[in-house]
Amino acid sequence: MNLSDSLASDPAISGELEWAILARFTQYVLAMADGHVEVEGRAKQTSNNVFVYPLTSLTTIENHTELRFSGGVRFMGHAGMLDLPVRDPIIFIVNGLCRLEIADPDDTNARLQFASGHLVSDATTLCVDWTLDEPGSELFFYRYPSGFPIDPTIISVDGPGTTGRSSPHL
Repeated sequence: MNLSDSLASDPAISGELEWAILARFTQYVLAMADGHVEVEGRAKQTSNNVFVYPLTSLTTIENHTELRFSGGVRFMGHAGMLDLPVRDPIIFIVNGLCRLEIADPDDTNARLQFASGHLVSDATTLCVDWTLDEPGSELFFYRYPSGFPIDPTIISVDGPGTTGRSSPHL
């Protein structure tokens, strides 16, 4: 049984995405007089400003894997001029190459390709090192250009049959 089957058949298995998104941007927002960061839905924020999105589904077909997470993070400041939500990430993995999409902040029915990356994993975690794609760069008003490295994501899974935290076998 692969991890996709386990998630579908055993609700006791859960997972999460840990991601600081862009730590220097978070620090910039929090340093503003009116800047603040809010988590939405089932997302959580750790004391060191890492955001945790719960895994809602994992699908693997041949060498294609799709991991869906729920919740959001919203960066706000500059008297309302800054309102940047990063919601409901989806990670697509094909042969170690990864694409990260988020809900499009301007169109509730669309997705936005935020970043691209490469899979790095060990026995306990699945990590992706990312660089911004053009649409992701645009969300930051091109302050961080396409190709700019952003914080890596760490994906982990908990549940029966796993030894503590383990990575999906992708």
